Formats: sequence, C-alpha cells, structure tokens
Amino acid sequence: MSALRDTFRAMRESKGLTLADVSERIHIRMIYLAAIEAEDWASIGPPVYVRGFVRSYARFLGLDAEAAVAQINADPSIGVPAPAAVSAPPVRSKPAARADSVSPDAVFYPEPDIADPGAASKPRLSIGAIAGIVVALLLVSFVGYEYFAESQHGEPAGLGAAATVEPVARAAPSDAAWPPDSAPAEIGTVDKNSDGSNAFALSLNDSSWLQVVVDGKVAMEGVYPKGTRRRFAGRSVTVRVGNAGGVDISVGGKDLGPMGGVGDVAERSYQL
Repeated sequence: MSALRDTFRAMRESKGLTLADVSERIHIRMIYLAAIEAEDWASIGPPVYVRGFVRSYARFLGLDAEAAVAQINADPSIGVPAPAAVSAPPVRSKPAARADSVSPDAVFYPEPDIADPGAASKPRLSIGAIAGIVVALLLVSFVGYEYFAESQHGEPAGLGAAATVEPVARAAPSDAAWPPDSAPAEIGTVDKNSDGSNAFALSLNDSSWLQVVVDGKVAMEGVYPKGTRRRFAGRSVTVRVGNAGGVDISVGGKDLGPMGGVGDVAERSYQL
C-alpha cells in the first residue's frame, strides 16, 4: 500500500501544492488529507468516508480515482476503528465537480460510496403496500365498470303487461334508505295474475344486478338493492342475475328459493 501513499504525496508536491492548498480547493480537512497520505484509514472513520475522500482527492490530482478506491478496498485495515473516537467528517451538500484537469477555481467534495453496505439505500415499497395498491386499483376498475354498464343500459325498460318498475338504482343504499314504494303482496301469497296466468315474482335479500325478460322483452334491468320485490305477468320469463344467492324466485305462489350461491352468476327460464 505504500505505492498509493507515495503516489498521492508525489503528485501533490509535483503541482507545488501544500495540504492546506488542497484542503481549501476540495473542502476536505487537512487532517483527513494527511491521513490519506499516511494510509491512516482509522483516523478518517467509516469505510464510506475513506472511499469518498480518496476518490475526490484522486480526481483533484488527476489520478485514476476508481483504481485508487480498488486499491484501498484490498487493505484489511479499512473499517478498523481508531484507538480514540473520531467524529464523522462533515460532508458539504454542494455537488461534486469532476475534474479531468486541475483548475485553480475547481471545487471538489467527497462522494459517499453508495455501494458500501453502510450507505443509505433507496426506499422500496413493502409487499403489503404493493398489495394495497393492487386492491385499490381493482376496486376503482370495478366501480368504473359498474357505472359504465349502467350508463349504457340507461333506465330500466318499460314492463308492458308487467308491473311498473322504479328507475335503475345507482347504488345499493341501506334498507332504511330504500323502503318499498308500496306494500306488494308477499312472495307465495299470490298465485295468479289478473289475466289468469301464473304469477312470476322475485325478492332480493341482497343487492344484485339482474335482468328480467318477459315474453322476449326486457322488463327489468339494472343494479337493485336488498328489499326489492317485483311481480310479472306473461307466458315466459328469463332471469339473469349477478348475485344468485341474493335473489329468491316464486312461480305460481311456489317459493323456489334463491337462484344459486352468493356471488354466482345465473340464468333461469320459466314457463307461466
């Protein structure tokens, strides 16, 4: 390692500079410059500062900075603490100037070696944070899709011979905020329509998207809240739902129960 020490001192003296001159130019205290020329790494402090000071000093002198750092990395004394505690040298916040040739007005600053294990690393997102972002994006996509689907369908189609249907619900409010407009007959108590045909009725025990087609015409379509009840008249009915476990069906006064499991998409056809 004496070659490195002699190289730094010889190059400085060949330029007619004292340690004080160099300290004023590159803003590294003389005590640390002298420690570099004496290879007294323990007096400088942690390896990150040793490498940063050596790199800045080498560049100022016009030496191969990376070769000098590689040479001190091979020294086993790097990182060994000094007998007496030495405070970490201050590092100025101004950016380091690269100098391929020495200028009288050039200013150099030490550069911490970010490759060193003790140097600060870039912050990284945790797995929990990434999962939270993914869930949020999925929720936003789902809400956007529901809004788009409803805007395409518009208000529910007219029922014709079927009972009147309220406008499509834009959200699923609580039961207290969504009372029935009237008191329709309970499912299972009405088995005939006014024309003598079997009554088809449905009741929602949970919010769901649904579509009801009576005799080939859309009679009801949209997202409806828990508590919604409807009865239809016709010869045939086809029902499509997005939450089969939340939709109970009754035909001719016979309660057929839910159309499927919670969250299941289902389609059923009935002849009245």
